[in-house]
Amino acid sequence: MIDILIIIDNPLREHLNLNLLKKIFTHKGLSSRIVSKHLFEYAIYKYKPQSVIVPRVTGGFSKIFDLSKKIKFHIYLLPCEHGAGEKARIISFLTGAENRNNYDLSNFRNYKNILKFFVPSEPYKKICIDSGLFSEDQIIVTGTISSDFWFEKISETLDNKKNQISIGIASSFKSTFFGINFISFLEGLLFLKNVSDGKKFEESIEKNIYFQSFESLSFLNLLKIIDDNPNIKFSWRLHPQENLKGAQHLVKKIKNLEINRDLIPYSWIKNQSLILLNSSTMIYDSFFLRTPTISLINLIPDNIKNNLEDIKKPLKSSQILNPESIDEVIELIKNKNFKDSVKVNREEMLEESFKNFNFPRKDFAVISIAVEMSKNIKEYKNNFFTGIIPNFFGDIMVILKTIRAAYSPEYKNIQLDKVLNPLNFRDMLKINHFINKIIKKII
Repeated sequence: MIDILIIIDNPLREHLNLNLLKKIFTHKGLSSRIVSKHLFEYAIYKYKPQSVIVPRVTGGFSKIFDLSKKIKFHIYLLPCEHGAGEKARIISFLTGAENRNNYDLSNFRNYKNILKFFVPSEPYKKICIDSGLFSEDQIIVTGTISSDFWFEKISETLDNKKNQISIGIASSFKSTFFGINFISFLEGLLFLKNVSDGKKFEESIEKNIYFQSFESLSFLNLLKIIDDNPNIKFSWRLHPQENLKGAQHLVKKIKNLEINRDLIPYSWIKNQSLILLNSSTMIYDSFFLRTPTISLINLIPDNIKNNLEDIKKPLKSSQILNPESIDEVIELIKNKNFKDSVKVNREEMLEESFKNFNFPRKDFAVISIAVEMSKNIKEYKNNFFTGIIPNFFGDIMVILKTIRAAYSPEYKNIQLDKVLNPLNFRDMLKINHFINKIIKKII
């Protein structure tokens, strides 16, 4: 038996911060493991944990409720998506996109069995209570596990390899060109057509045409910027839900473009001379890590942006440069005028961040979560036969399953499972070294 099982939804997005949380548990004398969402049911039977942290409760994760009755463990919900503090996105995450505008509470009675729900903010908490899905005593405001404060504290300790100019690109083309389940935009449309009848297909296209246009134009703008600066290296940080294989096909044809999927995104941010983005919370991450950032959002026509669904409207910040033309962006890069291009007022940036996302920036979420969960962990005097041996064999079986997931073509999201491959010793050491730096700052 272990104390806590942590289920990871997307290793490329959550790997670092969940390992940080796991390290905090260790410091509190709690045993914990991290497993892929594909293996969580298997791992629960092998480890028989006292508590399980689940990243969402829709789709395949709904099994968690029946499992908790069989194995007798507490359920904690630590959302893998924060919904940018926007009501429609939060409800969509909690009920499923298909139910966000009209859901029957009787279909979500199991949610009352969640012991605690760790949310980013008070406004988020209010939305959850008003939804009727949760009671007030279930919800604890902790902030997000990727707390911004330690960014500043470790900024100077991060390795800085700025020995050449590197322009970072933070993209999100997961719905068009590089969706995780298809390689190209056209393949994605074909997929929709094959699974929908004529009427539904027409409705789908009408509903998504503006978002498809938004992503397509954003992508073409980036290609133009890269093409006009052939002597400068561009580093493309794919969104966790983007298809790596499709991106690799493109990069082969562009000499000054590379793909970055470093498990420590903060190192990548730190090493860029400038970051280009269209819509991303990296606006704030980059600020705390002191990397200049500009938004390309004004290069998209207003009629496209204004017609996007609320849950898909881009983030716009007044605290970074928002060029009005692509020529302005290209000139800025050619002149290498990165630091002078962005004038940031710290207090206004913090205020804007709070306004946009309502994230409290006063505590470390990993500490708050660990303190709360430790209250409900029973101390067992495990001996060699009831504790050590079962956990050892559990580890062996889960590790073998994880290795298989990393290499077997049978697994749909093989690229994601490779991140958790226990044979990646180099990545494991790198993550552990980085986490130890953070631990020294926050404990």
